[in-house]
Amino acid sequence: MKRGIGLVVDWETSGLRDHTVPHLTYLEGPQGIEIGATLVYMPEFEVIGEFTSRIRFLGLHEGISYGGPTHEKLSWSTEAEAIHGIKIADLLAAPTPAEVSEKFIKFVKLNARIDDPHKTPVMFCGHNPDGDHYMTRQMLFLGGAENGLRFHYRQIDSFSLGYFVFGTKSSNELFERTSGVVRKIHTALEDSRLTTVALRTIYKLCQGIRT
Repeated sequence: MKRGIGLVVDWETSGLRDHTVPHLTYLEGPQGIEIGATLVYMPEFEVIGEFTSRIRFLGLHEGISYGGPTHEKLSWSTEAEAIHGIKIADLLAAPTPAEVSEKFIKFVKLNARIDDPHKTPVMFCGHNPDGDHYMTRQMLFLGGAENGLRFHYRQIDSFSLGYFVFGTKSSNELFERTSGVVRKIHTALEDSRLTTVALRTIYKLCQGIRT
């Protein structure tokens, strides 16, 4: 039986996305500026490979347009900057969304041995994955690579699983329970790794597998 492929993804972004205000396009609101992804075999969450990259900010901030008129509705928030510690100056030499999208698609296809991505849907996983899924699709859109990968129509959410299995109500609680890690300022890849460990721990617990 062919094993399923999953992507456990976390993003650092240029702003805090308001889920009550739907964005009409990927060209407005916050932009993803750092991606961390762990590629896994499903359902065991066996790690195949890891991917991380910062991404050049293309929006408008304090009167400076970093990506031209097309991207001026992409915004920067100092509140988000305080969470992840990434500044616009740190991203000036970062690769563009097009460059990162190309590398990301190659990473998934090569490591998961996917010949035709349209025949092999990838299960998207994360902690409250809706926002991370949005940012991933935004990156592919900005990079002109929307059809480079096919994502499964279902997602796996470590927040919901952690709440029902452990009673945890935040990523900090879940990661401390499953990895013993007390987070401070963190990176997207670190959170992707911690989410992967949490999902693997829950899978083993539900299967009655001793660790």
